[in-house]
Amino acid sequence: MKNYEKLKTIIQEAVPSIMEMKFGCEVSPKKDNQYYDSKEYKNIQYTSNYWFSSGDGSESYNLDAHEILHNFEILGRPITLSDTFIVFLEKIKLKPRSIGFGTIAYNEMVAKLVKLWNLKDNNLDNQSDECKEFLIKLLVK
Repeated sequence: MKNYEKLKTIIQEAVPSIMEMKFGCEVSPKKDNQYYDSKEYKNIQYTSNYWFSSGDGSESYNLDAHEILHNFEILGRPITLSDTFIVFLEKIKLKPRSIGFGTIAYNEMVAKLVKLWNLKDNNLDNQSDECKEFLIKLLVK
C-alpha cells in the first residue's frame, strides 16, 4: 500500500512513546546479527532486564538494554486509535469546540474514522485497507 510506511512514521514521530522500550514494544534482529533468528520479538516483561518472546512463543530471551540496542532494531509498540487521534487533531488544527462548518467536517471525519477502525483489534497494522487509505489521505501530505 502506497504511503503506509510514511503514515506509520508520521504517527511514530508525533507520539514518541510508541518507540520506547516498554511492555508491548517489538524488536527485530538487525540483518548483521549473528545470534538471533530473523523473527520479530515482543517485550513481554521488564524487570532489571527485558524479556522478549518470539511471535510464535517458541523462543524467549532475557536481554539487557545494551544487547538490545546492539543486536536489534526497535520497531516500537503497535500504533493505536488514540495515537492516530493525536496526529489527526494536530493535523486538522481544529478545536472540537469550534462552531460552524469546520465542526461539521471535523465531526464527520471523526465519525468515519471510528466507523472504519476495528475496535476489537486496536492495532493500525491490522486495520482494513479502507481505514488505512482514509488515514493516508487525511494525514500524509
